[in-house]
Amino acid sequence: MIADIIDADGTLLVSRTADGPNYDSLIRSAVRLGKVPKGKLLVAGRGQDPRELAIRLLDEPKPIIVPIRRTLSHSAVIRLRDDEKSMQITPSVRVWALGVLDVLASALTAQGADVSAVPGHDHRGGYYNRRNSSPRVLQIKIKGHSFGVQLVEPTEKVPHEATTTELARAARDSAYTITKYDVVPSGRITLTIADGVSCLESSWTYSDDEGVVDLAHVVLELELRAAEAEVNRLADERDAAERQRRWETAMATAESAFADAHRAKVFREQAKRWRQLHELDEYLAAMQSHIAGIDDEHDAEEAARWLEWASNHRKELDPLHGRLGMPAIPKPSAEDLKPYLNGWSYYGPDHSSRW
Repeated sequence: MIADIIDADGTLLVSRTADGPNYDSLIRSAVRLGKVPKGKLLVAGRGQDPRELAIRLLDEPKPIIVPIRRTLSHSAVIRLRDDEKSMQITPSVRVWALGVLDVLASALTAQGADVSAVPGHDHRGGYYNRRNSSPRVLQIKIKGHSFGVQLVEPTEKVPHEATTTELARAARDSAYTITKYDVVPSGRITLTIADGVSCLESSWTYSDDEGVVDLAHVVLELELRAAEAEVNRLADERDAAERQRRWETAMATAESAFADAHRAKVFREQAKRWRQLHELDEYLAAMQSHIAGIDDEHDAEEAARWLEWASNHRKELDPLHGRLGMPAIPKPSAEDLKPYLNGWSYYGPDHSSRW
């Protein structure tokens, strides 16, 4: 696979199929077995089509080193420093962690990102809990796509040193057990990127005691997630436009079918009335014959008036009496078009068809 990517100038486009290769597994294997060329990173992301996968070889990013001592310069990090409720971790670790965040924020800002601080909240407010929650400290916006950066100080287990009180209680009470370990702050920090689709990594743990701290991969991950989010946004736009086009076509087809159904209904009604007129003509002829035999002058006049009205009414019923032409089509309602929409909604492409 690596050779195929190199032959494709660094980006290999493949299609995911049910019976095809498991590319995610192949990528993990290539990384695990050390098949990725030195100085390169293997990254997978969505292609233009939902089933298309773009596998790329990228250059390792240039290091972004956190200096041993640093004066805070980024406004977002200065705000975090001054916010007593933010970053509720060991005080000495907090000072160093602010320096790490300052380098990260400055590097991102230099590349055009918007970086802002996320205000801290009191424990009592229920927003932050050291055990169960990873509070956001920075909000990053890259080309319109937002990502949160979380920071926590992990804990670790250390052997518990029994106190005199605990030893005495254990001697008195056989059911009492002295804990073996204490959970204490580790002195390290873990940065985690929230939001978006993970491209390479999601979390990084650093220690002030472990030498050089390089944030290049954190910045790269944010850039890759922003690029992936943009690909998804454009794909969603294309999907929405295509769905809109298909809905408009379905609406036009349904309106045409409704119009034809209305014309057919009018046509059948005209034919029915035309057939009924033959019966009326026979009756009108019979009326005329009957009137001719009436001797009473008054009765004959009344009958003649009735015949005249009936004859005029017959003309009004005759579909061929007036102008013959295409009937006007009424504006269809949602219920009118429902039989012709084949599952689409009258109210738009994103509405349920179950009205």
